[in-house]
Amino acid sequence: MSDNGSLANVDVDETVPHQLANGHDDSRQRAESGDNDFPAWTEVLKTKKESEVDQRIHDLEAEMARIRRQIDSLKSDVEDSSWLKALVCAEGAAFRSAVATALKTLGYKVTPGPRGHADLIAWDGNVVLVLRADGTKSNAKNRDMVQCMTWSGEATVAQLTPDDERSDLLRDYVSIMRQLGVPVTDAADADDQMVRCRGVLIVNTFRESPLDERPIARPEIPDFTSPQLIADHALFALTGLQLMCMALEAGDNERAARDVRARFASQSGVLEGYTDWQDAIHR
Repeated sequence: MSDNGSLANVDVDETVPHQLANGHDDSRQRAESGDNDFPAWTEVLKTKKESEVDQRIHDLEAEMARIRRQIDSLKSDVEDSSWLKALVCAEGAAFRSAVATALKTLGYKVTPGPRGHADLIAWDGNVVLVLRADGTKSNAKNRDMVQCMTWSGEATVAQLTPDDERSDLLRDYVSIMRQLGVPVTDAADADDQMVRCRGVLIVNTFRESPLDERPIARPEIPDFTSPQLIADHALFALTGLQLMCMALEAGDNERAARDVRARFASQSGVLEGYTDWQDAIHR
């Protein structure tokens, strides 16, 4: 400072007024960045606006969580219904799994049959279904019918044979049927108590063809090569597409499911109808 009290020789940071004028207050920046070293007890001090904003954030986060749960549930529903597609495009184990799921939705208990024999065995408390289930690039062949007829015969013989005379294969049939709840007896007079078994042939025919190019659109190409033989041997035959339409039509409707089970129990030959997939499938 000069003798006359002037501030001429005092060092002044000329940037300060400029920073303040442009809102560059360091204390404000620290507050906005959360760098202030405030005591912990100040965390509970909130303005009315802060409280309202915090509550709004809380409500939005809760809404987001609810929406996420809904989305996850919907995605799960889509994944759970993927077996329907397998009924019209799969073969082997994937197709058999889809058939089992479809039959369960119709009210059956279902399990695989003895290894190398019945693909599936199903029970609804009335009739035992012994199934041949597979996919093919063309139509179902006579060998599929013969296998189905053979396996249903084995299941019938297993019930009629006294326990001490059953082969290992027949014992397997009996064990599997009992697991399903079928009342199989060991008595020699089992024919009086035998539960009816019938062969069901479910084939995913022309599985590599789009739905609108299959026999439903081209009736000159049959799904099954020997429909009369199927009927003559009291077998029931249908395609994977028809089973899909059955399952979709029945849905959660027990009366419709009961009608479908009645078809499986009594109808012989190749199923007619249940091909109107356009009402249930969108492309």
